[in-house]
Amino acid sequence: MKPGQLIAHAAFECHDNEIARSGAWIINIPIPTYMFLPPVFTVADPDALIIAVRRGLPVLTYLRPVSVISPRDDDWPDTLATLLRRKPVSVTRWAHEAGLAPATVSRGFLAAFGVTPGRYRLESQLLRAMQLIATTDESLAAIADSCGFADQAHLCRTVRVASGYSPREWKVKSIQDDRM
Repeated sequence: MKPGQLIAHAAFECHDNEIARSGAWIINIPIPTYMFLPPVFTVADPDALIIAVRRGLPVLTYLRPVSVISPRDDDWPDTLATLLRRKPVSVTRWAHEAGLAPATVSRGFLAAFGVTPGRYRLESQLLRAMQLIATTDESLAAIADSCGFADQAHLCRTVRVASGYSPREWKVKSIQDDRM
């Protein structure tokens, strides 16, 4: 990362902060669920963004990407993470196809993302499901199916463990939070 670059991740996504010797500023900026931001990007005026955040001013106008930073082609942890967000992947098979040892992939992914590939996949499924629960009127069974859960009960258990709420309670809470 370079000065002025921002990393966007949705609520409930995990990340691992690594601070360089020169230091870093890590600022969490809540954004509306309807707003899409690329994973890594630069903004025109990062200083104005920081000032707006510190003063509690609206920041959406400062979050417009000027340039998008693409992951390197040799960045296999990001490649695997992208695949895991889309569908279940056998890490062992993927490692062999990528010419890597499965243990190397597991350790490297854990070092890059702070969680195992399996945990990352589950959290990605959960994130997608919770966004759908909060923003659509789809049935829980349909959401469970579209997000890769075994069934509705599996989705409900996972939501409760992660949030402390049932999916219905989560939806009501999310709607109330958006109004604040």
